[in-house]
Amino acid sequence: MPHGVPSEGRPEPLFTHHTHKFVGNLDSSLRGRPLYCPERPAVKAHAVALRESGSTADAVLIEQLAQTPTAVWLTEPSAIDVIDATLASSAPDRIPVFVVYMLPARDAGQFSAGGAADGDAYLGWVQRVAEALEMSATRAAVILEPDGLAHACEGGALAYELREERKRLISAARELLEAVRCPVYVDCGHARWLSSALAAALLRAVGARRFALNVSNYVGVDESMAYGERVAFSVMAERVAFSLGAGADASLGAVSYVIDVSRCGNGPAQKDEWCNPRGRAFGPAPTTRPRPGASACDALLWVKPPGESDGDNGGCAPPAGVYWPELALEQARNARGWSDILLQTGKRLMACA
Repeated sequence: MPHGVPSEGRPEPLFTHHTHKFVGNLDSSLRGRPLYCPERPAVKAHAVALRESGSTADAVLIEQLAQTPTAVWLTEPSAIDVIDATLASSAPDRIPVFVVYMLPARDAGQFSAGGAADGDAYLGWVQRVAEALEMSATRAAVILEPDGLAHACEGGALAYELREERKRLISAARELLEAVRCPVYVDCGHARWLSSALAAALLRAVGARRFALNVSNYVGVDESMAYGERVAFSVMAERVAFSLGAGADASLGAVSYVIDVSRCGNGPAQKDEWCNPRGRAFGPAPTTRPRPGASACDALLWVKPPGESDGDNGGCAPPAGVYWPELALEQARNARGWSDILLQTGKRLMACA
């Protein structure tokens, strides 16, 4: 997941306005709703091994990691089975967060390369995902395509034709998922990747009014929130101006965002290294009741499951998405306040505490 595009500077020319279709119950969001905690067998096995070795304090940390709400990633054609299993195990009052991550040329061919064969295959897959979500009485939220939109900026990892196709696919996927009443947060990078003006322009280009920040990255909460508020203000101002000037085919709902805080406890590494940097820490517990002062923030989430590798980094680490016990334990031990709270209470972290 590259993060080398300058964060400031002149953005590419503003995109031509399109009348996007906003569908579904757009008043629903993550805000105030308790989150679902998926099964993480590798994490539980790690905790068992630690207890058996006599490392009780470390075992408690990893046991609590296993009980912390995290997102469920949909990265393969078999995603429907993952959705069905997740929704079947989720209590009706808990909202799962799914990460849709299947764009063609995913991750620009880097550590998380893969995805659908082409645009038609991708949208067919998203349609099946939407249908699976619609069949359940349990409502879910979606983080849409980490890095996908940021890669579509000028100077990014894609050629012009692919950038335009990427934006078209993300817009269409958003519409399909919103049509089944899912709050859809379109990923737009992080505070050190794109300028807020460019991030807002990209979001407008795909008709998004909800967005996700910092997925799989390490930028701190305060910096991400300040950036998110700027992006949200810019998106909302443009939507209001366009609606008044041209009459958009959409109701004007609030613009909002979520932040991945799963590994931001110590902030970014030197030189913003992003592939398994050492010395990082878990961030604050996930919550759908963000702090006052971030009016557009719906939730602080653990989107990237802590302890999972960012990529093999030349054979020095497990492949992307594979649980790495050594890294998980390092991040848990480094988390300021997180371990103390858990050791004192011995209780499961709850998303809406």
